Amino acid sequence: MADIKSRGEKTLIENCLLNKEWAQRELYDMYSSELYAICWRYATDNNEAKDILQEAFIRIFTHLKQYSGSGSLIGWMKTVVVTTSLNYIKKHKKQITTPFDFSNETIMGEFDNATSYIDTKDIIKAFMQLAYPYRIVLGLHIIEGYSYKEISQILGIEETACRTRVHRAKLKLKAFIHFDNNTIAIKNI
Repeated sequence: MADIKSRGEKTLIENCLLNKEWAQRELYDMYSSELYAICWRYATDNNEAKDILQEAFIRIFTHLKQYSGSGSLIGWMKTVVVTTSLNYIKKHKKQITTPFDFSNETIMGEFDNATSYIDTKDIIKAFMQLAYPYRIVLGLHIIEGYSYKEISQILGIEETACRTRVHRAKLKLKAFIHFDNNTIAIKNI
């Protein structure tokens, strides 16, 4: 079955390289929702996420000939989307600093021990409630796997500031999740 998919994907890529509109549309339809989720992590709103996705697909189609075929296509496309998102942040000089107020901060339950009870949708909902600067650093570190040093270079901030933001983002995320009798509720802010 994997061979059938890869053969179909190979044919699709070949037709995209020939600028066949139907193939580009099919590739977009196959992967746009998954890639949009990545864009949304770096965007401040829905329209901005759509702009980033559009720019990412332009780059994907422009640079598809650089895809070697040795790894997964979606993996390569995700790398393009993350890079496009980060370039968008730099280009538009997005503010990535915000004051953090600990006065209303309460940590509910032990987040690490309760992950088996947490639905992915709940985590995403809580993640999306984070302030933009915290969403970016936490997404880059936890989801994309960048080191603190790499994030500090990407965002142009000190490494210590990066570590602090990741730590504070985790605390804030924990504060959004309320544990009660092994059930989870996401608090709205």
